[in-house]
Amino acid sequence: MSAGDAWESAADLNFIPSALVKRVDVLTGGASSVYGADAVAGVVNFVLDKQFEGVRGGIEITGFQHNNNNDIAQAALRAKNFAIPSENFWNFGAWNANVALGGKFGEGKGHASMYLDYARRPSS
Repeated sequence: MSAGDAWESAADLNFIPSALVKRVDVLTGGASSVYGADAVAGVVNFVLDKQFEGVRGGIEITGFQHNNNNDIAQAALRAKNFAIPSENFWNFGAWNANVALGGKFGEGKGHASMYLDYARRPSS
């Protein structure tokens, strides 16, 4: 079982630090000799930059805008006595910030890297 949810067999890709990804290898078919029987159909391998030095970061702000002017949907909502949203709706408030730090120490004999990620999602 992969890391992630205790009840799922799929890996949780949210734990891969995006700022430290060096490259992504996609191997299709025939990778079972390297990765085992799970890779018969293919495998995606995330290669991290183990020698990353410096500072790298990013900020992502998301939102969406929707026009609620669909007559069919509004009729269905009225039939069930649901509230009908206004014609124009703007949702803003989800954001994500991350920073990666890395460097050598001990006269080049050691290396350390750190990744911090914070995400805020508005409650619905």
